[in-house]
Amino acid sequence: MTLLYLASPYSGTRELEDERWKAIAEITDRFRRIGVAAYSPVALWHPIARQLDLPQNFFTYSAVDLEMLRRCDAFVIVPLPGWLSSRGMEEEWRAAREENLPCMILDILTLVSTTIDWYSWPTKQESLWIGK
Repeated sequence: MTLLYLASPYSGTRELEDERWKAIAEITDRFRRIGVAAYSPVALWHPIARQLDLPQNFFTYSAVDLEMLRRCDAFVIVPLPGWLSSRGMEEEWRAAREENLPCMILDILTLVSTTIDWYSWPTKQESLWIGK
C-alpha cells in the first residue's frame, strides 16, 4: 500500500490551528476511505499537544515527522491558506527532496495530485497558479 506524507500549514492562533487540524483530519480520512494510507503530522500531533499542553510547532515534533517522511512513498502538499509562509512545510519539502520522494500538490476538492518539480520553495508570486 502506498503511504503519502501530507504536508500542511499549522501554526497560528488557537482557532486557526483548530481549523487547520479539522481540515487536514478530513482530508486524511478521505484518503483512508478510498484505500490510500496517509500520514499527517497535524492530524497526529494536534490533539496530543492540546491534551498534554505541549508546544505546537513543527520543530517540536520534527524528528518523528521526518522519520515518517523517510518511510513514505510520496510527499503531498496540502495547500491550505498560509501554506506558502509555513517554515515547517518548507523544511519538510527540503527533506522530501533529499529523499528523492515524488513531490505533488493536492487539489483539496478532488484529491487529485499533480506532480511538481521545484528546485526551490516557491515565492508567493511564483505560486499564483497553484493557490494562495
